[in-house]
Amino acid sequence: MKYLVILLSIAVFISCKSKPKQAEETVKYSLEKIWETDSLLTTSESAVFDSVHNVIYVSCINGDPRTKDGNGFIAKVSPEGKIIDRYWITTLDAPKGLGLYKNILYAADIDNIAVVNTSEDKIMERLPVFNAGMLNDITVAPNGRIYVSDMDSDNVYTALDGEVDLFLNKEINRPNGLLDQKDDLLILSMSDGELYSVDFDSMTKSKALDGLPSADGIIEVADQTYIVSNWNGELTLITPDMKKQSLLNTIDKKINTADIGFIKDKNIVLVPTFGHNTLAAYKLVKK
Repeated sequence: MKYLVILLSIAVFISCKSKPKQAEETVKYSLEKIWETDSLLTTSESAVFDSVHNVIYVSCINGDPRTKDGNGFIAKVSPEGKIIDRYWITTLDAPKGLGLYKNILYAADIDNIAVVNTSEDKIMERLPVFNAGMLNDITVAPNGRIYVSDMDSDNVYTALDGEVDLFLNKEINRPNGLLDQKDDLLILSMSDGELYSVDFDSMTKSKALDGLPSADGIIEVADQTYIVSNWNGELTLITPDMKKQSLLNTIDKKINTADIGFIKDKNIVLVPTFGHNTLAAYKLVKK
């Protein structure tokens, strides 16, 4: 009997040890609005935070997205929502996506990339992208290489040290939001509502997720956790296991959510409202 009890105890112990752990519950998030600027950011399209200068840059189309009218500008906004300099950088046409690398700000401006020195407050040069239709989003890799999407030509370009090259040739319909991920590039298709991943080594393209209508901007808010904006007025969180969670919906109010930005240290999501002409800020909170 003594040996039977011992054997039963061992069996129970092994059974408990081998039992698989229960799957961790998915972390839920919510957004709490903390401020919104005055409506002076005409056709606000993209926002990026500069931690060195403690300022937010906002691209403002201020006209038709494809017209070279010289009306476009980039504004400076404080982290508290005050417009510091509405016309910080001018002489642009229709600036959209912004990307920051050290003290250089890149702005996609129809068929060229404006290179702005943030310390000297001026455009240093413009990188022409030949055969471009309407350049849109920009992302920057840790080595300074930039990637820019062209919605009209269905291409994605790359640039380093002033040299522009074709990265993807008509492989994604109306590519918009981009996000460098070290080993791969995440690309949103605005027309198909799909998220793709392109491996840098093999250049293999794979679809990661669909059901993202009018997909515009994408940011990473935690490890493999992203927020994607629907230009019509919706923010969707994507978990590491590719599950979707609605965070914000302003479609009924006709308030757009364009190319979003993120202040990582403060967990603040920056939302350019396009036709609403403002920049709104939301605190990302774990439920």
